[in-house]
Amino acid sequence: MNSITIYLAQQFFDFNKPVKTIFGGVLTMLPENLYATGNWLAYIMICWTLLYILYKKKIFLKVLCFYYIEIIFAFRNKKNRKYIVKFCIG
Repeated sequence: MNSITIYLAQQFFDFNKPVKTIFGGVLTMLPENLYATGNWLAYIMICWTLLYILYKKKIFLKVLCFYYIEIIFAFRNKKNRKYIVKFCIG
């Protein structure tokens, strides 16, 4: 389900800004012919980091149809009971 999340996130957020902010100094040290590859790898790393954080916090996005999106938060309390909270957009 997070593959849908990262696809939609790329439509709404510009991930090139964090790439330039975090990896800009390292990318400028690369030779010109490796700059595009380094930029691409940094972009993938930012996307995967976002997905990893969402996975660890058990936040998933499920698109049921084109105009209905359901965001699912799954967590456990101190007594190890599992709770699922759903938010529907649409």
